[in-house]
Amino acid sequence: MIKLENSLNFAIQLDKKDCLSNYRNLFHIPKDIHNKDLIYFCGNSLGLQPKSTKSFIDKEIKDWANLGVKDGVMQKIHGLNITAILQMKWRTLSEQNH
Repeated sequence: MIKLENSLNFAIQLDKKDCLSNYRNLFHIPKDIHNKDLIYFCGNSLGLQPKSTKSFIDKEIKDWANLGVKDGVMQKIHGLNITAILQMKWRTLSEQNH
């Protein structure tokens, strides 16, 4: 078991051994007026913004503009063609009622 120490040097050593530390580079870290990383503690938020967010949002906005709701947004749930699924369900219901 590790003997904990209350020192900056100990914290730096732990950070160097942290196998998850590279994930930090995947997020935008707010800066202070001196361009130093801020320590971010906000429990009532989405957290730090992943750097990949903009590309995902841009793609959705582009699809919405180019495809509209019917052909674009509504068909994108888990890659399924929602229109075709709904048409099959309606056909099944219709056949059951005749």
